Amino acid sequence: MNIDHDTYMPTALIVGAAAQSGASVVIAADLDRFGVGYKAVGVACALLLPSGLIRSKPRRAY
Repeated sequence: MNIDHDTYMPTALIVGAAAQSGASVVIAADLDRFGVGYKAVGVACALLLPSGLIRSKPRRAY
């Protein structure tokens, strides 16, 4: 999936697509694309930025 500045894709859809596909990481140019929603990406997978990796949140087994 390729997401750039011209792509309309809400953060919830990005997170859903990452989780559904089993993605390990979402690569982004900066956090501006996600706003405060960048924290939601960590629910599905890690977020890789030029400044470094934001690791995903550990999931508890139910």
